[in-house]
Amino acid sequence: MPYQLTWDDRLVLFDYYGEMTSQDILRSNRIVYGDSRFDRLRWQLVCVDRVNSVNFHKKDVQRIAYMDKAAALANARISVVFAGNSDLLQEIYSLYTKYIESDPWPVYYFESREAAMQYIKDSETESPKEP
Repeated sequence: MPYQLTWDDRLVLFDYYGEMTSQDILRSNRIVYGDSRFDRLRWQLVCVDRVNSVNFHKKDVQRIAYMDKAAALANARISVVFAGNSDLLQEIYSLYTKYIESDPWPVYYFESREAAMQYIKDSETESPKEP
């Protein structure tokens, strides 16, 4: 399992490392989307700064896109923040966009997890917390 999930009050961190596969994303998404804490989430922080390579299968990427669309119907208040190498993120995102008409949630990109966390922190202090 080359990923770790870490939950906070309104945030879940998907921390991938090593070889990132589409199966890893499917598994981690199933865990998060099936958890009762998902309904309270406002942020998904996806860190790929420790990923060395990606190995995605076309059918899996299609499933990920459909899974995200369904999850967005259940919780439309989430924003997704990616942190990591921009070339790697572009590779992942280009595969994903083949199967999704538009992003189900707002998406933001940062070179480092520190910058991503700062963005989330700043955004949380600028907007009132929802129940």
